[in-house]
Amino acid sequence: MRLAELDKELAIIQQQQPKLGTAERAVQKLTEQGRQRAGSKADKLARQAEAKGDHKRAEQLRELANQIAKAQSASEREKLSAQIDDLAGMDLEVDASERLDGAVALAKALKFFDKGRLVLNIAEIPFKCPVAPLEFVFLADWFFHERGVRDKVEIELVTPLPHAFTKPKAAAILGDFCERKNIIITPNFNIGEVNAAEGYIEELGAEGRKVNFDLLVAIPPNLGPR
Repeated sequence: MRLAELDKELAIIQQQQPKLGTAERAVQKLTEQGRQRAGSKADKLARQAEAKGDHKRAEQLRELANQIAKAQSASEREKLSAQIDDLAGMDLEVDASERLDGAVALAKALKFFDKGRLVLNIAEIPFKCPVAPLEFVFLADWFFHERGVRDKVEIELVTPLPHAFTKPKAAAILGDFCERKNIIITPNFNIGEVNAAEGYIEELGAEGRKVNFDLLVAIPPNLGPR
C-alpha cells in the first residue's frame, strides 16, 4: 500500500468509533516505518557520497533526510523520496555534449543546485555550435533568477578562446552581456586535468591556473570516427 493511500485510510479511521483505535495505531505504525525507510536510505546514500569525496551531494541528501523526518503527510514524504532517487542518480561532472543522456544528467544536477559555483568548460577547439556555451550560461542565469537563488550561484565560462566568442565584434558585445549578468569569463584556458574529488579543473603547465567548481558542465573534445 502506498503512503498516500495510508493517509486516506487514516482519515477514514479517525472519523469512526474509538474502538477502532488499534487499526489507527497500525496505520500510524506503517506510516512511521515508511518515513524511517526513506530517511535511512538518504543517510546511507549520504555516507556513500561522503566516502567518494562528493561532499555537496552528501549535504543535500542529509538535508532531505531531515525534511523527511519532519514531513507531516505521506504525499510529502513520497515527493521527498523521489528527490532522493533523483539526487542519487545525478552526476556533478556532466558531459554536456549534444546527447540525450548528457541532457538528462544535466537536468537532474540542476534540479537540486541552489548554491555554489557552476562552471562550463570548453575542453578544446573546435567544438559544436560556437554560440551554445553562451546560450547555456545565459539560460543558467535566467534559471537561477527564476528560482530566486541567483545571488547564491556563481556562473563561470572557462574557454580556450581569447574572448567569450569566436568573432571579435560579437565577442565584445557578448562579453559585455556576460559582465552585466555577472557571468565570469576565463579565457585562454587549455585544460589539463579534471579533479572531481577536490572539485577543480587545472590548466596545462607547471603553473597552470585552477578553477574550482561545485557543478562542472563539460564540453569534451570532438573526436572523429575511429
